[in-house]
Amino acid sequence: MAEKKQITVNLDEKSIERLDTLCSKLDMNRAQVLRMLLSDSSKSVQLVVDALKSLNGDI
Repeated sequence: MAEKKQITVNLDEKSIERLDTLCSKLDMNRAQVLRMLLSDSSKSVQLVVDALKSLNGDI
């Protein structure tokens, strides 16, 4: 099992709102979404990217 570490992510207000909207759409919390985005699984990353695209029209 990988060693667990804590990180701090500084985001501006607009980015936090976007993250919260994404979390709501995926029915996940912030940590879960960030873990998916930073994971080794290309399917997980693609899911988050696709959800972001659907929220913003296109990135």
